[in-house]
Amino acid sequence: MFVRKELWRHMRRCPSKEVSNSEATGRAKVLVLADVAESTFSQAISPGLWKILGQMKQDEVSSACRNDFLILQLGQSLFNKHGSDPTKFEYMRQKVREMGRLLLCLKRSSIFSFEDAVKPTNFYRVIEAVKDIAGYDEEKHCYHTPSLALKLGHSLKKIGNIILCRAISAEDEVTIKAAERFTRLCAKEWTELVSHTALATLSKKKFNKPSIPFTQDVQLLHQYLERKSADAVENLKKHESAQMYAELARKESPSILPRLKTHGHVICAFSEAATL
Repeated sequence: MFVRKELWRHMRRCPSKEVSNSEATGRAKVLVLADVAESTFSQAISPGLWKILGQMKQDEVSSACRNDFLILQLGQSLFNKHGSDPTKFEYMRQKVREMGRLLLCLKRSSIFSFEDAVKPTNFYRVIEAVKDIAGYDEEKHCYHTPSLALKLGHSLKKIGNIILCRAISAEDEVTIKAAERFTRLCAKEWTELVSHTALATLSKKKFNKPSIPFTQDVQLLHQYLERKSADAVENLKKHESAQMYAELARKESPSILPRLKTHGHVICAFSEAATL
């Protein structure tokens, strides 16, 4: 075994190291690897997860995901649950990318990893970052993408639980206390500051969503028009007049059909009439 501060020197001259075209393996890089190895959060990432994440779009978001250990551990947790179900692979990539986007936003506030993000002192900056990427409108007090705000909240709480479990296992009292404080902040503040408004926005969008006519309603409308058209033809045969002709033309006119696309309530009105 090597003393931590001597490890980087050993890496440079170790005869078993892989030959590389680049000699960028300097002191800083090796010490970062040592930090990860010694970290409370250290855990092997399975090859299956790497394969799934390797199919992500290669951009700054995927790069952030691959280089943040807690995002990887969140992915590993999802893989442990759903790794045997290929239909869940895209879901796993989506959850990981959501956190990658959040991390990129946090970096603009000088928070460069989720190990820092889940520190209680950074809690309110995390709140602001979530609002930012979910499109929070201060004036209208609503979100452009409320579901994203809710999803990020669930993932942040999951990361907090991952940290807490690992810290308890390692008997790291400092990290245990920090994780517990972060969890308490989420429990007490998250609903008021994020999820309540996000849920209200979702409810409003659902309420304002235009109704779509059902097939049965369309059939009832068609039957109603057929019946009225037949009555108009009979009336025209019995009493030829401009008024009867106009009535028949109105019943036969197809101009009403385009209105079905945007006015579902028209169908409902005819449905009621058809049942009379």
